[in-house]
Amino acid sequence: MAVNVKICGIKTPQFIDICAKAGADFIGFVSFAKSPRHVELSNIKTLVDYAKNKINSVVLTVNPNEAMIQEIAAIKPDYIQLHGHESVDICRYIKATSNLKIIKAISIASAEDVSAAHAYEGLVDILLFDTKPI
Repeated sequence: MAVNVKICGIKTPQFIDICAKAGADFIGFVSFAKSPRHVELSNIKTLVDYAKNKINSVVLTVNPNEAMIQEIAAIKPDYIQLHGHESVDICRYIKATSNLKIIKAISIASAEDVSAAHAYEGLVDILLFDTKPI
């Protein structure tokens, strides 16, 4: 089984270089104002441009609307990571309107949560399982 490493919360070109040299597969930029790791989209664009041809870039967001998805698509990261309660329909919208690959985080606390993730199979590129907050 292959293991991929994503380092999230990146804010500077120096950390992009460190992650790439260390062999990480992905770097993540957080576009969620409530997070202490939040970076404005204008700054994320600069970082995504810097990361091109070095490492896969991911823009993490939570419950984006269509306008936000289009703003992220315009930045041209390799992936968008959906880390909220995004529906299968929003994933279909992303696939239909952008070239973004999708990482969908699924909050799990039970076997039923894992089973519910099957709805995203064949639609998203990577499923990421994360524990539900207590």
